[in-house]
Amino acid sequence: MNYTISLDHINKIVIYKHNGVIDSKDIGIAWAEILSLPEFSKMGYNLLSDYSDATLQFNIEKTKRIDEFLMSVKHIINNKRNAVVVKNPHCTAISFLYESKAWDMFNFKVKVFYTLESAYNYLK
Repeated sequence: MNYTISLDHINKIVIYKHNGVIDSKDIGIAWAEILSLPEFSKMGYNLLSDYSDATLQFNIEKTKRIDEFLMSVKHIINNKRNAVVVKNPHCTAISFLYESKAWDMFNFKVKVFYTLESAYNYLK
């Protein structure tokens, strides 16, 4: 797995960057680490998910596992914002699916961006 997680304490943002091929299991492992951070789970930090150098290795039908996971952490992600940076068309399609779905199902404000700068500005 090729990902990093860092914190921007000034803007209260958890920055998750993934490179290479990602499957739903990889996302679960990264999210377990993100959820273990008190900044995210207790201190109100938002999330910047940077998939600009990544490719999702699963299709939309496999997102049910992600839905179930997000439902189990709804109490933590409620009213948080997640800026998702994507460049690849497949990643973009799955990410756009979650823009409305995440809010409707989990009160999680997901917004898709093409540039890191615009994503970061959304979260500030």
